[in-house]
Amino acid sequence: MNPEARISYAPSKPRRLRDDLERHPKLVRGVAIAATAIAASQIVPRIADHFDGPDFSEETKKITVQSGDTLWGIVEDPEMGIHGIDKIDTRDAIDHIKSDPANMDVFENGQLDIGETIVIPESIVTPEASDD
Repeated sequence: MNPEARISYAPSKPRRLRDDLERHPKLVRGVAIAATAIAASQIVPRIADHFDGPDFSEETKKITVQSGDTLWGIVEDPEMGIHGIDKIDTRDAIDHIKSDPANMDVFENGQLDIGETIVIPESIVTPEASDD
């Protein structure tokens, strides 16, 4: 080989990560979306558990509505209400009672009528409520 025929190469500048990222914006976007999805899959269940509300016992009792009764009053009554109600927001208990399939017909018109029977849980099943 002829020594004069050698080709000389200029030193190449080192590749930078930023250059690579600028050349592949779709890849960068995809990685960012994947990372966000993974983070969300770890965080969302924990948040949802926090906002699910209290757990109620499967044991129930039937209450016959008397004149002047309100659902709020029944739930908070120490004699016939829910054991442990003082540990939670009364609105959570009321929502639970209204969503119970056994009470579907009772709350159809949005009010309690004298003589109707409603089903309420015996107690709240949470670590805080079980201390009593």
